[in-house]
Amino acid sequence: MVSEIIKVISKHNLKYHGVFDLSRLYSEMKGWINANDFDFEEKEHADKVKDKGHKIKYVLLGEKKVTDYIKYHVNIEINAVEVNSLSENLVSGKLDMVINSNLELDYKEKWGISKMAKFFFNIYNTYLIKNEIDNHHDKLYDESLNLQDLAKDVLEFNR
Repeated sequence: MVSEIIKVISKHNLKYHGVFDLSRLYSEMKGWINANDFDFEEKEHADKVKDKGHKIKYVLLGEKKVTDYIKYHVNIEINAVEVNSLSENLVSGKLDMVINSNLELDYKEKWGISKMAKFFFNIYNTYLIKNEIDNHHDKLYDESLNLQDLAKDVLEFNR
């Protein structure tokens, strides 16, 4: 059996148009991931020159093993278009940021693939550790909202 993914936050979207510090936003997002004991990975970084400015994309991933059974995942996708430099740190443009977070159950895939194993897997999750799963869901939800608030603070700083 493959591990089970529970969506905590799906496609939390943050849009911004104006002047912002893209390098600070990246730095703060990466810093948050590291400060909250997630393993950091920059999955994608693209910078293309277009007619109206740069098109920049970052995909940042955070992963944290919280128990031998539960793992947190945070995915941050930053898309900035019509990006033009105003100073050393500030740019103008349009920014779209999407945050997704998930719980992964049985990430070590110890439950096997038989129908019997799947049956006990469902009982285990639904009855035996339901409260623990709910607590982790709530905790990751709160952490994801804190991440979103941090992004808003960085973007509002330059208004």
